Amino acid sequence: MRARIAFAVVVAAVLAGPALRAQPAQPKAPPPDPTPVLDQISQHLTEYYARAQSLVSREEVIQQPLKSDMSFDGMATRFAYQLRLEWNPTEPSSSAAATMMRQLLTVNGRVPKPKDKPKCMQPQEEWPEPLTMFLPQERRDYNFKWAGTGRMDGVETVSIDFEQRRRPSRSEQPDATTKQGVDDDESCVSYVLVGQVKGRVWVARETGEVLRLDYSYYGPFDIGLPKKVQSRWQSTAITIDRHTVSIRYKRVAFQDPEETLMLPESIQTVNIIRGGGAASLRMTQQFTNYRRFITAGRLVE
Repeated sequence: MRARIAFAVVVAAVLAGPALRAQPAQPKAPPPDPTPVLDQISQHLTEYYARAQSLVSREEVIQQPLKSDMSFDGMATRFAYQLRLEWNPTEPSSSAAATMMRQLLTVNGRVPKPKDKPKCMQPQEEWPEPLTMFLPQERRDYNFKWAGTGRMDGVETVSIDFEQRRRPSRSEQPDATTKQGVDDDESCVSYVLVGQVKGRVWVARETGEVLRLDYSYYGPFDIGLPKKVQSRWQSTAITIDRHTVSIRYKRVAFQDPEETLMLPESIQTVNIIRGGGAASLRMTQQFTNYRRFITAGRLVE
């Protein structure tokens, strides 16, 4: 049994002479404006994209099915990818400024077979780098609020909370019948979440480098199942109760030329699903062995 301990503080006042007149409470100071920090992030990202050439790394992915109580449900599946990070800040679209491309190397330690093509819940071959949300042209879609200061990995930080400005209407909620569809074996259904995002970013106070980014989607989301799988799944819909992502970044040193870049170290994603026998999932991604990819075909450590 966990004992609940209550702490009480007793303050005694000794009056000597005339009674003291109570002083009016001072108004609480408003939190600092996050705009200077956001401008610092944007400036860092602009320089970052301009400096960075194409990079190559190794990505290790572990997908673990979960039960409703978050305990493991069966064996995990492991994937290894070559991950190529590409930036092109000259493109008019911000999403083109930072894109990650994957090439599957192994599945559970073996060479992949044709049947091992990316399925619904596997990492997709291409996905946008999430920090583009802090570029000036993207920031207008979010509300930002100062969340405080602190330290992370020995670095003084500023944290900023963010939230998407508008919650999509019911008609804009994700629907598997209009998204990526069903695998050939009808064992899973892919979908793309279209919803209101909220989260927090931790930034190095001196440099504006992002050290950590957490975000989640508001739920629940009801996702209609395609007719071809409704009988097998014994349901017409599934519900996404929770979808959270936590990304950590680290400094990586390069030579030729010598420079240090802040790059993804790990991503932790938790997806809680109910209905239709669908499995909840925890996905862990680890990024190692970053190398610079020169267009002539030379890799530089």
